[in-house]
Amino acid sequence: MEPVLFRMNHHYISRFRECWIPDLPGKENLSGELSHKKAVPANYHFIGPLSRFRGLSKEIHDIKYDLLALISGPEPQRSIFEEKILRDLEKSSIKAAILSGKPESMNHRRLNENIEIFSHLGTKELFALINESKLIVSRPGYSTLMDLMSVGAKAVFVPTPGQTEQEYLAEKMKSEGIFGFLSQREFSLKKAFEIASGFEGGTIKTTETDLKSRISIFLRNISKSK
Repeated sequence: MEPVLFRMNHHYISRFRECWIPDLPGKENLSGELSHKKAVPANYHFIGPLSRFRGLSKEIHDIKYDLLALISGPEPQRSIFEEKILRDLEKSSIKAAILSGKPESMNHRRLNENIEIFSHLGTKELFALINESKLIVSRPGYSTLMDLMSVGAKAVFVPTPGQTEQEYLAEKMKSEGIFGFLSQREFSLKKAFEIASGFEGGTIKTTETDLKSRISIFLRNISKSK
């Protein structure tokens, strides 16, 4: 069905003046076949990776946590993933922080002397928390991937079951030697730390230059068409 779906997407996107893709256009890219498999039409434009952390300076932080677990995604898989992590943590002495992905509340509680749980954090607080953690365990959503690459974090990805785009991105990062990859079914913290030892993470520069340039061109074209 992929060729049919591609034509359908292109049909709808072609109605717009431009389609902006948050990635780099060449071989050095993050999304791989998700946006580079076919030659892009004339109204598609790569604007470079984007991140909520753009503009924040990476200060030297003391490491406070062995693990930061970023929990996200639809239920029931979000809760299943969180419960697996909590079960493993309660049997260990790992110093951990869990961001439970519940933006409707701003709760912070300490489960015990080693485990802290945050329901939601602002951009600056999350940036600091990532830099205070040795290892990140998270879903490989594309926005998360861009954020972690902009920070240069070390991570193991656990795709949401059934989300093939996350499975593809996790496998791509693994094959390039950037981030580790575990399925949710086989996940354990012991395996995550073992796998993480073989990966050092990666970095990619995120700037506003390409986006600002594209916005300027877009506005000029609109003005000319009036």
